[in-house]
Amino acid sequence: MKRNLILIVILFFTLIVFKGEKPKEIEEFGTVNFLKGKAYYTLPKQEAKLELKKSMLIPLNATIMTDKASRLEIKTRDNHFVRMWENTIISCFSVNIANVKQAKEIKDTKIIIKVKVGKIWNNLLKNSTASRYEVSTPQGVCGVRGTIYNSAVDEKGNTDIMVFDGAVAVTPVTLEIKETFKKTFGKPYRIEKPFHRIEKPYHKVTKEEWESLVKAMQRITISSSGKREVSDFSLEDVKDDEFVNWNTERDKLIKR
Repeated sequence: MKRNLILIVILFFTLIVFKGEKPKEIEEFGTVNFLKGKAYYTLPKQEAKLELKKSMLIPLNATIMTDKASRLEIKTRDNHFVRMWENTIISCFSVNIANVKQAKEIKDTKIIIKVKVGKIWNNLLKNSTASRYEVSTPQGVCGVRGTIYNSAVDEKGNTDIMVFDGAVAVTPVTLEIKETFKKTFGKPYRIEKPFHRIEKPYHKVTKEEWESLVKAMQRITISSSGKREVSDFSLEDVKDDEFVNWNTERDKLIKR
């Protein structure tokens, strides 16, 4: 009798503790729209690699990676398209939009795609949600609004960005992004030599002075030492580029 009473008491307090609690919903980054070869994702503070399959949901705050000779196309929750080339690693996470103290809804946040190494292609809708997506590399952040462009980062941290449609504003990696990344993934946001020696006289460079607006058919390269260079390119220059050709063909298949 006494044992039964103890069990009833334990059950009663268990119901109180868990009353009204619902399983936490997974915040979606996107789904696998196309996959060739092997691709995986991991979640913060977890070592297990989960293999991606067609139509599989990819949660926000995931680190996504592709194997050699692999291709991955992600359709985001906002109907944008992000494609990854072989041997590419990215992380996706969200930060509060400036001047929003407590982001309680999706519209109050900005999605950051951090490219650690490799190549990604972005095809964003020309609507308000496109401005909520930014691509961050070790050397800068690409702010966009309805743009087709690619971003490449080599193993030394050198960044190469090519714009095919629209324009991209490239700015320094903000403290907000660094802190959010560290809080989410439990590791510092790594930047490869974020500066280069400047001949005197010199002054502190402001964000406005650093910002580079890269327009259609322009590219910007930023070395691991921080040196920037903007130049023009033509479709003829990239006609033999497998990455560009694959993405151009995939773009033709997009139905929104």
